[in-house]
Order: sequence, then C-alpha cells, then structure tokens
Amino acid sequence: MDCPTNEYGNDKFILRTQMDMNYEVSGMKGVTVFMWDRRRSLFVRSGPGDVKYAMEHKEPKIPFHQKGYDEYVKLVRDRGVQRQLIFLWAKRVGDSLELEMSTSLKQKAPPEHLSPEELAELIKQAKVADPSKDNGVFDSFKWKEMVAISNAMGLTMMRFRGDSKHPDVEGFRRRLRHALWDSQRLDYLFPGKLYNDEKNPKLNLSALETWPNWKDAHPELRQFGSGVKTLDYMQDAERLNTYVFRHFQLSTFTQNENRLGVQRSPSPDIEGAWTGVRKLMVRGSADITREGGLETPFLAYTSVPGRHMLIMEILDVKRISWPKPSKSVLTSAFCASDIANAGTSTARATSEIYSEKPIPSGSHRQEPLLPMLEPPKFPVIIVRYSYMEGRPEGGSPLITHLTQKIKGLLPPNAPENAAADRVSHDLGYADECPDPHLRTFARILSANSDLLDPEYVEDLQSHWNGITRELAQQSRISFFSPLLRPRCRTKEEIETGEKLKKAEITCAACGSKVAKQMCGSCKSLSYCNAQCQKSHWEQHKSECKLSKRLSDPQQAVLLPKGKFYVPIRCHGLLIPEEGFAIEFEAVMESGCCLPGECPPNEYGKDRFVVRAEGNGIGSSTIGFYDRRRSFIARSNPNASPCHREGHRQFVKVLKEKGVGSRFIFLWARRVGDCLEIDLQDIPPLVEETYFA
Repeated sequence: MDCPTNEYGNDKFILRTQMDMNYEVSGMKGVTVFMWDRRRSLFVRSGPGDVKYAMEHKEPKIPFHQKGYDEYVKLVRDRGVQRQLIFLWAKRVGDSLELEMSTSLKQKAPPEHLSPEELAELIKQAKVADPSKDNGVFDSFKWKEMVAISNAMGLTMMRFRGDSKHPDVEGFRRRLRHALWDSQRLDYLFPGKLYNDEKNPKLNLSALETWPNWKDAHPELRQFGSGVKTLDYMQDAERLNTYVFRHFQLSTFTQNENRLGVQRSPSPDIEGAWTGVRKLMVRGSADITREGGLETPFLAYTSVPGRHMLIMEILDVKRISWPKPSKSVLTSAFCASDIANAGTSTARATSEIYSEKPIPSGSHRQEPLLPMLEPPKFPVIIVRYSYMEGRPEGGSPLITHLTQKIKGLLPPNAPENAAADRVSHDLGYADECPDPHLRTFARILSANSDLLDPEYVEDLQSHWNGITRELAQQSRISFFSPLLRPRCRTKEEIETGEKLKKAEITCAACGSKVAKQMCGSCKSLSYCNAQCQKSHWEQHKSECKLSKRLSDPQQAVLLPKGKFYVPIRCHGLLIPEEGFAIEFEAVMESGCCLPGECPPNEYGKDRFVVRAEGNGIGSSTIGFYDRRRSFIARSNPNASPCHREGHRQFVKVLKEKGVGSRFIFLWARRVGDCLEIDLQDIPPLVEETYFA
C-alpha cells in the first residue's frame, strides 16, 4: 500500500471534503467522506462503513479516527454547503492528513467570500476580457497548432498547395474539421449525414433518444475501494454501458493506453492538447455519471493560473447506437477473440448475436465477450457554453443564469445565498488544465456548434426558454462526444486533400462499365454477368489462384524477374494495434478478412503504393498494406505459400533503399489472389503518396 507523494511539504493547503450523497438515508454517522486537493495529487476516503466493509470481507484493518470523524460530521452539519460539502485547511503528517476543525482554529477555515481587500487585489491582477477577440472559436486555430493537433490524431504527411512561406491555413482548417467529424463518428450518430465543408449538415439533436436516467447519481462509483475497482472491463460490460462516461474512458483510449495511463500527464503544451481534451471529457462525463445530472448542472474548467475559464451548462445527454457491423466483420471479431476455444461454434455464435437472440452460456469465458462485440451506444452531451479569456466586464451572464437555475432546484427553505454559494464553490473548485488544452476544448465545441441546425439553436437560445438576449449573445449551443482515432479511409482523404475514389471497374471480359459481379475467389476482377465470367475463365484461371503456384519451384521460376508476388488471400487473422478500441471497428480498420478469403480489389488495373515493413532478416515476416487499409498481406519464407526468390530480392532492396532496413514504399498492383510488387521502379523518397 503506497502513499501519494507530498507536494506541499510542511505548508497547509485547501482540501475539498464531501460526504456521501446518500447520508440522509444511511445516517449521518455511517457515511463515507471523500477528500481531495485542487490539483488531484491525492484522493482520500474515510468512514465507519469502510471499517465495517474491511471486517466483513476479511481485508486488512483500516485505521479510523472516530473522534475526529464525529467532529467533522458536526462541522458539516453546521457550516457545510447543503450539509454535505465543505473546504478545510489541511497538511500532511506522515501517512495521514491533519484537518483543522477545532473551535480555536475555525476562523482559519477557507472563507466562503473574499474580503474587500482580497477582491480588490484579485481584480487588480485579473485581465479584462477583450469582447472583440475570441480565441475559443475554431477559426482562431493557427498553423502550428493545427499541425500539432493533427499529428496527435494520427494524421501525417499532409499534402497542401502552395509553399511553406504561404501555407494554406484555410485548407488545413477544413481538413481538421473533417478529422473532428470523423473522430466523433458523426456519420454513425446521424445516419444519412455526410461531411461537407461547403454545406452545414444542420444536425438536430432534439429527436435523439435521451440517455436513460442520466440525471440519477451512481453512488457506487464513489466507493473506489469496493465499487469502480471491482468493475471488470469485460465481465461488467453491460453495466458499464449504462454509464455516460464509459466510452469517454474505454473507447477514446485503447486498453493499452488505459493500462499505460497515457491520459494521466499529457504534455502541457499544444502537443499534448488532444490527449488533454479527451482527459477533460473523461472527467466531465465521470462527474455527470457519478453525481447525476441534477447534482451536476454545469461543468467548469480553468486554465493554469486560472485566468481563462470554460463553463458548460449540461442541457441533455443523448444516446445513439452505432450501425450493426456485417456478419463477416462479427465473425472475424469472434475469431480474433479466440471465442472458438470457449467451446462454441464461431458461425453459430455470430449468427445468433447478429439476430439478437440470447446465446446459451456454454462457457463462462464466452459471455463477457458478447457485449463488447455489439454496436456501442455512444453519448452526446449537449451544452450551453461560454469560454472566457480573462474577466468578463460586468460579469458572466451564464454564471447568473446558472445561479438562478440552481436556485430553482433547491428546497423552498434553503438559505438565500445557497445557490450563489453552490456556484461559487463549484467554480472555485473547477478542474485545472493547461491553457492550450482548455482553448482546444473550446475550439472543438465551436466546430461542433457550427454543425447544428440554426433553428434548433435558436429554439434553445430563445427568450421563451428564459434566455436573456445578453446570455444568448455571450454563449453558444454545442455538444461533445468521445473523440476516437480517425478511420483510415478518412485519413487518406485528409492527408491527400482528395476525395477517396475507387478505380473505375470494367468488365474483364467485354470492357463494359456495368461490372457489378466480382470473381468470388480472388475478388480482383469484375464482370457484367455470369456469362462474361464464364467466357473469361480460361484466361483468368492461371491468375485467380496464383498463390498456389508460388511455392512450386517449377512454377515460380516462370514468374517475371524483378517482381515479388505476395499472397493476399487471408491464411490467418491479424488485427494490428492501430488505436481502435471498439472491437469490430478494429477488425474493419485492420484490412484483414476471413481466413481463406481475399479482400475486394479497389484499384482495378491501376498500380498503387504499399508500405512494406520488415527487419532486413531474410527469414523474417514482411507485412504489406495500403494507405486506406483495404488489405493486409504477409510473406514468410518459412510458411507456405511464399514466393521465396521474390522474398530474397525484396530483403536486398529493403537493405539498400529502405528506411533503416525497416520499411520501404513500393509500387504494387493486384494480380489474382496476390500482390505484384515492383522491385525495380522504386518511388523516390520525395514521393507525396507516402503514408505512416
């Protein structure tokens, strides 16, 4: 059992202490108290319930200061906000926290209001916001900032018109908007809507399904010793799916990223802003889930040292299901999860989950995987927000609006200043983050706001809903949802600046452009109809299953020199780690198909660039894939089928012209169920079609 590092030395610091929301039910002296500092360097809990839980579950005895706890309960009852929340001075004493609560030290507790002298000093230091300058709008993104954000999203090697002295800033902004659209999978959330940089898609969120019970609290998430810690990513998948924060945490970040904790300490500059924004979304969605929408009417974030602020009023939380994946994708996902070893037929399990019929358990290993393969239901959090860089002259109308809103939620006998105290305490304890992270969050909200239907926004900002003209002018309606890795095909469009187009497919027999029937075996040629396919078979059959000839020395010697033939027919599932946390989406973006099948040919007779990766060792496996991940192919001289002479020549080319003998870009084209790799016409290093 470890203690958090003492970041304060012998100095005192302010601690936020909060009693369990259910204390009126469970009894004042039987609840848990949670304590944490502003920078979240520590998180402490204490209460008689923890002691009882440890005894009942035969866990190590938990130290508990009963007398101090009793004094704390009395203090919260007398001076706490809604008899629940209070800020206290604290300092570290060994492996414990010492809180000041005695009568002689009461005056040292943090004051609820600033003194006139303190207020004057704060105003003197604060910067007055410039109403003519809004750094929170999306179009305020500068070139270097967009480069950093796009790199963090996984977008590389962007191709632009112009030169470095006159960069295409507006073009970059349009591409970044496209990347944000794809990152949120808005085409999944709003079927029929496609990204168009010249036309507002007019998203209307009013008709979407509201997230069930999003306003209710989940007290079990406060019990970090016996609540969150006991939830299993797979076994508790169905329960996790009821939590608003689930996909912000477990789909935005992959399992490996969550294991490594990449979101704990992102770089404070713009390079870490993409991770930082996702971290802020995790915190906000966790607050909504844990405390419930009624107790979390707004979210607030401040930049270090607190000069800038982002306030978001939570208007609603919607739930939207992704479209169902195809049966082949589900089958691949089951195969990749090795569910066949659980004692259930892959085909049967896939068929039943697709038809939404219950699957007999058969094995306890099988059940947890099923919810992970179902279409996820993503949250869309609708907000009214205001981003302020500096102190708004005359105050923020959104804060005034929130105070009135909270006042309406309080009981009639609540103290007159209860609502103002609640808002001031929550604002005073807003999450802190670096300025580039906060500004990026505001700009993402701005981009999403631009996508909304103006009539929908006008209705929410109408005076009929109690919105003043000043508030409507100084706030915007927007939404945020989990930010995922952009999909490979969208990446190709964004990086090249060109619409993704498949090659013109013509009938291999007659040349007609109405070729809709593909060769069922190699999927590299198309035909008008069965008659055309039959007439062309004699010419095509030698290429259709070319991979079978590769391992035959007598057949392989007849292959053209300077060419390397790589089987594209899948002989084993390979789902590489590409940053896609949703299982079936990882399959869809892997380029892998079912064993024994070939991926469709998207290039026709045209050649295209592939990336080939290896280590320069002749006996090692070489991997090949295209930019859009329409396929993934492998060559191993120790496995069959393999074009061994071509493999040997490739290793030589990789050592001579590859990057560090690790990877190289080459021209390729589809020939039957193989890739024909050109080992002589090597693209130059300045080739703009390179990709990561």
